[in-house]
Amino acid sequence: MVALAMGAGATTDRMRSISVHTFTSAASARGIGFARAGGRERPGTQAVDRALWLLLHMAGETGAGLSLKDVSASAGLDPATTHRLLGSLKRFGLVEQNPQTRRYGLGLEFFALAAAASGRLQLAERIRPTLAALSRASGLRSVCFVRNGPDLVCVETHPGRSPSAFGARDRG
Repeated sequence: MVALAMGAGATTDRMRSISVHTFTSAASARGIGFARAGGRERPGTQAVDRALWLLLHMAGETGAGLSLKDVSASAGLDPATTHRLLGSLKRFGLVEQNPQTRRYGLGLEFFALAAAASGRLQLAERIRPTLAALSRASGLRSVCFVRNGPDLVCVETHPGRSPSAFGARDRG
């Protein structure tokens, strides 16, 4: 599902768009429970569910990475279990560990997977002319979001002539 975000009260002659600065994963808010269906884990999928949850959680974090203690606490897992899961993700290049700080972050293979998925969709190229037309007509920033479960992912933006609506500012 693709949605062009416009502010409340927008009309066809005066469209207003919004910018979203940060997205938090619903998975992070729910901990490992994200991987459970109706409170029950599916047999044989626990380790996979947990590893994927760790990736989703790490994707929502910015900065210098996460310590093992932080990741364990967020997931509600024992540090030894978390360490084993992160070790598997490291072997596949999905997670990297800084040798100096020992903190974990997303690895290059994670970004390669994301690039492969985004290249397959080619949504940004298709929506760009529409966003440009909206910005020209309204003078404001146009933004395209794609729904991903309970989250919205910003796919493309186009600047407008005047400041963004609702006091939102660009983050360079």
